[in-house]
Amino acid sequence: MPLDFLFRLLSNLITIALLGGGAYIYYQWYEGVLVSDRWLYLSIGLLLWSFFGFLPILLLHRSGRDEPKPMRSNQVQRLTRPDGSEIQVEFYGSQLAPTLLLIPNP
Repeated sequence: MPLDFLFRLLSNLITIALLGGGAYIYYQWYEGVLVSDRWLYLSIGLLLWSFFGFLPILLLHRSGRDEPKPMRSNQVQRLTRPDGSEIQVEFYGSQLAPTLLLIPNP
């Protein structure tokens, strides 16, 4: 648990550094302090990496054998309430699993 917390904290700090560094380099390029267009490309790359850097990690992640998978059954029931309205109840998952009922808050 503590190791996971440290890795997440380090990842968040790196993301903030990439975002702030990219914005700072772009601002300096816009003001004319940094003249080369390579600084612009670097700032755009840093900003894109800070927003979309998780995609390569997701592509490399292999799913395990015991990860949850959505299961939808064909079982549907319609319940008539005393006021005449109907509630549609759909059942998901295994028949052997415990029942979990989700009711929206009015």
